[in-house]
Amino acid sequence: MLQLIVPDLSCGHCMNVIGKAVAKIDSNAAVSFDLDTQTVSVASSKDAADITAAIEDAGYPVSFAEPEPASSCC
Repeated sequence: MLQLIVPDLSCGHCMNVIGKAVAKIDSNAAVSFDLDTQTVSVASSKDAADITAAIEDAGYPVSFAEPEPASSCC
């Protein structure tokens, strides 16, 4: 699953625009949003570059979310 940070994600309108942008390149993609953390999660067979380009073309700058650090047992 692709985890993206979208700093301008703030409302339902933003989610709608981003969802439609992703659907244009992959109608089967699963897109979920977290307004509190301004993150978008995308499950898609398309390349990450294609997805980020579609979102950016819709007017929303994107960066990749940092992966969670692995927990250590020690």
